[in-house]
Amino acid sequence: MLVVRIYTDGASRGNPGEAGIGVAIYGQDNETLVELGEYIGVATNNVAEYTALIRGLQAAKKLGANKVEVYADSELMIKQMKGQYKVKNEGLQPLYQQARALFLEFASCTFTHVPREKNKRADALANQGIDNKGKKGIGQPVSHGEGQGLFANVFPETKGTTGRRDDKLSTAWVEETETEVRNWVRVAPGISRETLAVGEKMMLVKFHFKKGALVPRHSHPHEQSSYIVQGKLLYKIGDEEMVLEKGESLIIPGGVEHEAVALEDTVDVNTFVPIREDYL
Repeated sequence: MLVVRIYTDGASRGNPGEAGIGVAIYGQDNETLVELGEYIGVATNNVAEYTALIRGLQAAKKLGANKVEVYADSELMIKQMKGQYKVKNEGLQPLYQQARALFLEFASCTFTHVPREKNKRADALANQGIDNKGKKGIGQPVSHGEGQGLFANVFPETKGTTGRRDDKLSTAWVEETETEVRNWVRVAPGISRETLAVGEKMMLVKFHFKKGALVPRHSHPHEQSSYIVQGKLLYKIGDEEMVLEKGESLIIPGGVEHEAVALEDTVDVNTFVPIREDYL
């Protein structure tokens, strides 16, 4: 049985303000298994705390852990996860439900409140995430979990991957130096995504499409915008078709069926309103 200890922390400079998360996971011999520092955009401290917890549980799951021990300096979050406090904030409810669903997947999961001085590594990673915003994946990158949202129902065989550079990707996708790491999530053949920022009601997501990659027809309740940074996408929205090129954008109303195919290697930046919890 693999037992891991997860230390998590969220930081918000302004509450709400620019926010980051930190996760440090240790094995049975106190070896460091995963470290993650990430900028999550403008958020409250509590949103950051829950986002860090979700990232940590997802990482432990990918490690194959059976038993997890969670440590955090947020007394509110720890007591809510233990059922001692109710979650009264409607904005936290989706994050709480996602975290609860994750911890129920482990054979054993405990939650312990620790003082900040005993959570220094996670705190440092959270603040590094803010300081290095746009450069995700401090330390060992992890994915954002299995069953990756938009494409999970149409590509059930697709699993999340780590964010390490894949040399098979088109060079159009690669913006980092040889030593940088980004948290890409492979969501479908030829398609990866990266969550850039998360607010209270809106999130910003970058998609990387390899030429010929297909987004099957689907719909979701979220209003979506699409802005082409480079490349070209053929969109089919309802009964209409249009080609979106570099510098062009469009809005897809919530509930409207749509699909797309990449005519070139493409970078497409999307916003979703409200936020997609399945992308957190």
